[in-house]
Amino acid sequence: MVDGVLSLNKIIDHATKEKKECSIFKVDFQQAYDCVNWHFLISLFQKFGFSVNWCKWMESCVFNSSMSILVNGNPTKDFWVERGPRLGDPLSPFLFTLVAEGLAILVQKDAHSGRFKGYKLKENLEVRILQFADDTMLVGNGCWGNLRSIKTIIKGYELVSELKVNFCKSKVYNINLEEYFLERDSQFLCCCSDTLPLKFLGISVGINPRRCNSWTSFVISLKKRLSSWKARGIRFMLGKGDTVPLWHGIWLGGSALKHMFPSVFNIPRRPNDMVREMGDTLLEKPVTMLEAMEFVEILANVKPMDMVQDDFKWWPVAGGVFTLKRCYHLFRDRLEEDVVDANKLMALYQFWKTQVPSKLKVFGWRVILDILPSKMQLAKRGIIRNEQDKMCEFCGVVVEDLNHLILSCLLSKNV
Repeated sequence: MVDGVLSLNKIIDHATKEKKECSIFKVDFQQAYDCVNWHFLISLFQKFGFSVNWCKWMESCVFNSSMSILVNGNPTKDFWVERGPRLGDPLSPFLFTLVAEGLAILVQKDAHSGRFKGYKLKENLEVRILQFADDTMLVGNGCWGNLRSIKTIIKGYELVSELKVNFCKSKVYNINLEEYFLERDSQFLCCCSDTLPLKFLGISVGINPRRCNSWTSFVISLKKRLSSWKARGIRFMLGKGDTVPLWHGIWLGGSALKHMFPSVFNIPRRPNDMVREMGDTLLEKPVTMLEAMEFVEILANVKPMDMVQDDFKWWPVAGGVFTLKRCYHLFRDRLEEDVVDANKLMALYQFWKTQVPSKLKVFGWRVILDILPSKMQLAKRGIIRNEQDKMCEFCGVVVEDLNHLILSCLLSKNV
């Protein structure tokens, strides 16, 4: 992910310094995960040389799937999915990567035939396309031939994959090209034109990354996300108090104030205030409750510091610095405290050391701990209440638990 951002920033920086012409087309796919044609996906499996058994396995996992919708907590009847990998499915990002590779192959084919000319960083290094899931950037020289090639590639890709490009949200950017060429680009591609900097994968690109103010918007966005993150390990360290949520943040003690003083939380008219914004309007009703008096007494000792920025601290470590190693050991210790079977613990430790992608490791953990959303697990959570609905979706004979779904079902054995 970061490699794509750095590569695009390098291209823009190189074009600006060398005063070379460059055109960037930012592609926006409309409902990317929902529109993929399954026949196109199967043909990609075959073209990439996957085995027949593997293709059947994918067809069973993806193409024979059903889903239901929770309405006021009650599930509707299951209906069959007819297209697209399911958003949120652990397999979906990997499958969509194969779908996106189809676009890269079309670009490469046009480049080899001479119709599309990418941007040359060096004599033997040419960049044509940057992709991460459904975020796509087409990069090339600013010439009329490239525009025709891009439009042909996009239209052809839409026809075979049934993915739709949202031209209203797609944008074209030009570097060291005349203004009239930018207008001609946007008119020919039926998209919007814009100026640098641009956003790729949520990060601003086209500005000097060495300057602190270049990362201001990213830091603010990250702080807002952490402010709403209800993880137990995160604590706010109070400074100015302008980014610390008064009621919802964990900054005073081990819990949020709305949980420590629930009766008082119902009083203020502004429950989303930051600590710095608390004042005389905090309690607009007469304080007669013992809980409210204790609340006011505690806040009387809170003094935001104008010259100190708010910060975050990870409480399990004395220094407050988060590390993956410490987080792993913390979860492992909690697993041992929860009295997990010794054989399962050994399997978890061995599986975690295997050289497989992290998402497969997480999936393996869920299998070993039996927390995948099988129908038996959904029944335990109260989502499925009818006994008949607990039966396996494929054979309809046995209750669908994890062992049956992965090992015993006839469909699983055939795969």
